[in-house]
Amino acid sequence: ARGYFDKAAAEYRAAIELDPKDISIRLRLGDLFVKLGNKAEAIKEYMEAAKANAQRGFNLKAIAVFKQVLKLDDANLDVHNRLAELYAKQRLIVDAISEYTYIMGAFEKKGKTNEVIELLKKMADIDVENAGIRLKLAEYYQRLGFDKDALAEYCGVFDKLFSQNKFDKAEKVILGLFSRYPGEVQALTRLTSLYKTRSDSSQFIRYSEMLLDYYRSAEDEEGAKAICCEILEAAPDHRESLRFMEMFTPRQPEPS
Repeated sequence: ARGYFDKAAAEYRAAIELDPKDISIRLRLGDLFVKLGNKAEAIKEYMEAAKANAQRGFNLKAIAVFKQVLKLDDANLDVHNRLAELYAKQRLIVDAISEYTYIMGAFEKKGKTNEVIELLKKMADIDVENAGIRLKLAEYYQRLGFDKDALAEYCGVFDKLFSQNKFDKAEKVILGLFSRYPGEVQALTRLTSLYKTRSDSSQFIRYSEMLLDYYRSAEDEEGAKAICCEILEAAPDHRESLRFMEMFTPRQPEPS
């Protein structure tokens, strides 16, 4: 109270030695080091107090202390990560994603691609409705040549949007996928489903014809027959489909 901060710090140190688990003393000592301009020691005490609060399940108190640390060292990735985890536990999704996004930006600048992917996976698990996160994850998979994983993410986002009747957004995603993987059957089947649902006959026929070519080249007779039937529902005079289906039409016996 008299401004003898060095002496006060020594007394607080002695108190902590007597009771290392007393969080309030560590917080007071942290505040004292801030007044003394000793950021390193202040951060050390705040970190101990925050971790102790978190271990005891006092997540909101831990969050408050970690935020004090960031006022002293905003670039501390460990603190940003701890905050993200605590926000996630408290179901403060927007705040958790914000912290992970900050960390991800730092990793991207350093070219830490694997770390970015792991963060995106965490973010996708936390915010399952966030299509942007899953699309970014898909882009990273594609960049690294993990085509199977990239396709799974792109298709997953499309399926989610399609089920929510967000057809414009779903179309943008699936056309993007098709441009990256031309002729990919997973994209073609979804494009035909999308345009059939939207009653867009011209686009439906266009991609259905591609899908028919795929099935025929893959010698998938059942798949080819199924898509031909769908095409003929939309366009009964579709020549290619009619010719293909004629191969499976039993010939009528000639009159004797």
